[in-house]
Parts: sequence; C-alpha cells; structure tokens
Amino acid sequence: MLPDSRFAVLRAFRLKRAIGGHAHDGDALVLHLPFESDAALAALLGRLGLTHEPTKSSAGTWRDPGMTTIAGVRTYVSLRAGAVELQVGRSYEVSGEDVDDAATVERALAEAGLLPRAD
Repeated sequence: MLPDSRFAVLRAFRLKRAIGGHAHDGDALVLHLPFESDAALAALLGRLGLTHEPTKSSAGTWRDPGMTTIAGVRTYVSLRAGAVELQVGRSYEVSGEDVDDAATVERALAEAGLLPRAD
C-alpha cells in the first residue's frame, strides 16, 4: 500500500477502494468529468480523443467506451449518470506507476481544457 503522501501529486484523480464481493475488482484511481446533455457528452468524448459514439441500451443506460488510451496511458472509460468516469490502475493495488500515469492523464486533460492548469 502506498503512503498517502504519494497521492499528493494528483489534483483530480481519487483513490477508489475495491469494496464488496465482485470477483476481480481492484483498487483504482478514478476521475469524473461532468456533462449536462447528450450533446455535451459527445463533445467531451471528442475532446478526450475518443471516437466512441454515445449510445444507450434498451434499458436506457449508456454503453461504455471501455478500455482506451489517453496520453499514452491505458485508461478505462465508463459513462455514469451525468459524468464520464476515467479509471487508471494496472492491478489489484494502486502502484506508484499508476499514480504517475494518472498525473500524465491529468496534464493531458488540462492541456485539452478539461481540467484547470497547474501553475
């Protein structure tokens, strides 16, 4: 387990602990990017560099884009109610390399205007 101080480099990603009985769930670094409409969602996905067309299932839930690469980092992208969720993490425990990867994604999001720039 990484010390809490190791996460201080992250501005937007948060540690999400795997809690519960789902098989193969692990800890991950998670970031939510809000959207307010279907058009805003499509624009947000485009700014992330994703070509995924947002569609809904017959149950009315969004179909997730899934695993992709953002700024050279393998990132799982899922669609939640009103937010695009990005998850970074290679294994069942978050490593220092995962923290570095999340910081890389944060910098790319800031360059794309999706997060405030760090000064």
